[in-house]
Amino acid sequence: MIYYIDTSDKRLDYVYLQMQNLHIPCCKFEENNINLIVKNDKIIFAPSKKFDSEFLLKLPNNIELVAGNIKDDLLYILEEKQIKHNNIMKNELFTLNNAQLTAEGVLSLIIEKSPKSMYENNILLLGGGRITKSCGVMFAKLGLKFAIMSFNPKEVIDAHYLTNKCYLGKDYLDDAKNYDIVINTIPIFHILDEDLDKFQENSIYIETASYNGLNADKITKFNFIHAPALPLKYTIESAGKLILNYILEGNKWLLI
Repeated sequence: MIYYIDTSDKRLDYVYLQMQNLHIPCCKFEENNINLIVKNDKIIFAPSKKFDSEFLLKLPNNIELVAGNIKDDLLYILEEKQIKHNNIMKNELFTLNNAQLTAEGVLSLIIEKSPKSMYENNILLLGGGRITKSCGVMFAKLGLKFAIMSFNPKEVIDAHYLTNKCYLGKDYLDDAKNYDIVINTIPIFHILDEDLDKFQENSIYIETASYNGLNADKITKFNFIHAPALPLKYTIESAGKLILNYILEGNKWLLI
């Protein structure tokens, strides 16, 4: 069995080098050499890799694909080709640690892009999942001013452990003009489109979700920052270590 690693992602370039040092059989994945991959081999892609049917149909049968989420309407291809999908995003330990690295990237963007001190900014986090919680823990330790919004009542209750400013759904709109920075973590198309006029001019909008929370082509209010896969930009080695540990340790902390 050989690991074929997609080193076009710098996190996996680190993984490849470390696996070589450990004398684990591995090669760089090249699409034009896909015919070299045989039964029971493993192909490693970054968790942010997006797949289409054309690519999946090229893969050999009876292999293992280590990657992130794949759209439901493409899973039939894997089933037909008897390809095992080892979904790294189903691993709780990985996703928690990756969210912490993402939070570091969010803080770096705030410092880099805002003309104000981070202590002068009012920050709104949209969503109550792992990235929001990781940002909230970091922001609270630093003494930043921030609020959390979620559509999930339980997440709103949990958010009160991090900040006393929490909103359920669109309750935040009355205060939208007070926020200098909006950080979206909810993968829902165009969640803010109809509410753009509620925000102040020149607000900074940081998009961490896999699908934009607003239509970037129609933005006039926000300084839009498209920021998926922040660990790839700011913490490449640490992100690579997370992926390597997942590969070597197997499916520990697997979500049910």
